[in-house]
Amino acid sequence: MRPRNRTVPPGSVATPFTDARVELTNVAVPRSRPTTAPFGRPNCATPFSSRLVLVNASPAFSDPFGAASRKRSEVVTETRRMTIVRFASPAEADDETVAASVSVRTSAARSTKRCFGSPDAKLDPTVRILVLGGTLFLGRHIVDCALARGHEVTLFNRGRTNADLFPEAEKLRGDRESDLSALEGRRWDAAIDVHGRMPRVVRPVAELLAGSVDHFTFVSSISAYGEVFPVGLDETLPTAEFAPGTDEDDLENYGPCKAECERIALDAFPGRAFVPRPGLIVGPHDPTDRFTYWPRRVAAGGEVLAPGDPGRPVQIVDGRDLAEWIVRMAEAGAGGAYNATGPEYPLTMGRMLETCRVASGSNSELVWVPDEFLLSEEVGQWMELPLWLADADAEGLLAVDVSKAVDSGLSFRPLETTVRDTLAWDAERPTSERSTAAGMAPDRERELLEKWQARS
Repeated sequence: MRPRNRTVPPGSVATPFTDARVELTNVAVPRSRPTTAPFGRPNCATPFSSRLVLVNASPAFSDPFGAASRKRSEVVTETRRMTIVRFASPAEADDETVAASVSVRTSAARSTKRCFGSPDAKLDPTVRILVLGGTLFLGRHIVDCALARGHEVTLFNRGRTNADLFPEAEKLRGDRESDLSALEGRRWDAAIDVHGRMPRVVRPVAELLAGSVDHFTFVSSISAYGEVFPVGLDETLPTAEFAPGTDEDDLENYGPCKAECERIALDAFPGRAFVPRPGLIVGPHDPTDRFTYWPRRVAAGGEVLAPGDPGRPVQIVDGRDLAEWIVRMAEAGAGGAYNATGPEYPLTMGRMLETCRVASGSNSELVWVPDEFLLSEEVGQWMELPLWLADADAEGLLAVDVSKAVDSGLSFRPLETTVRDTLAWDAERPTSERSTAAGMAPDRERELLEKWQARS
């Protein structure tokens, strides 16, 4: 786990590798953002006008802080993964290049090859990223973020969804299930698989890219843990088993399929695979409307059927926040699995709906209806009333420990911002594009409210 910003000595800046950190003379690092951003980004300010050179980043360099190095620098502090070094004087960095010494700690589980180029090469902030998909919801936000950060992005998809997006990106056409030829003979620094969920589809892609991509991100799901979710579950909980003969096309097997896809990615990219496990992803461009239902419904006013206990925990993550973190973790060459939902504080159904009311300026009234009544009326959990889960086995699905992701830099915009932005996006799209699968129909809501109020 990397140190918090407050523990980093003044003048330090992070390399884009998880297990290397550099100390520079007279470098200011703002404390408002995590220090794991790549070189050249706004939160890595430097008084020098040119690029940074990473010297001796190879694990083969047996003593980067030996006698020769100590003449020019001193070790300031060490953590489990990194060593921070302070240069003796500003004279050690000329006006064209900022010199740096890096300690690279490599375990047997990590690749000895550094991500994004040869170990001794000068670092360029541009990363060549292949995105599998990249035009729908989370993938769209990932591409937006990667391009905004100056990376070279290649999209691989069928060209059927939002094909006109991102004219500045390279576009390769193919089909993950039947035609990967466009990926053959190419190299990228990093690849991000946004939507893979069927092992039979993920396996050939991972095997093909294992020799041509330095770092692989597979976007999994909290559902990978299976069907029972204890409150506070963290990454030590085993993922679901994938039985031979499992029907991969059946969404009832979504969790085990995601878990098997994780194992495929981790096996194909040992020490080079990053596996975020998001919960419910929300915000603009969400085609499912599972969260959008609530801002839209509350903004419409009147009596709103609010399900269950207002104090029940819920968790969501704005797709834009998740995308930025995924891109930064890919830049960093991060490895392993991370629960990736939010926010960082305990959010409840009551607070979420009240935030929707305040952010939308609505005069709506929340009418809280208990679980028992809703279940007796056969109201559908999760889809008919999004984020409502009354089953005890699912209690922890919306109460997941995300401290590992937060410590690695996952941050969250205010919920009010997500609500307002979601409403603005929803108002601009045609009604025909709204999902009919999520949310309660108005007539059904009125009927249930009348029944409940007649009983009480």
